[in-house]
Amino acid sequence: MSYGCFNIRGGKRIMKYVIVGASASGINAARTLRQFNKECEIVLISKDTYVYSRCILHHFLDGRREI
Repeated sequence: MSYGCFNIRGGKRIMKYVIVGASASGINAARTLRQFNKECEIVLISKDTYVYSRCILHHFLDGRREI
């Protein structure tokens, strides 16, 4: 889920986005937003301590990959 609003910084309107969830979709959303707008503010909210991809979680669990 993402939500956008405007923020005023130095007299300039800056778009601010809030992304809920740091899974693969949340990280991709942040990456895509940054590609389209280099000056926007992005806030990523997650209950997780680390950012990770659930798509490769099984690689971590069986020892093929480390954090």
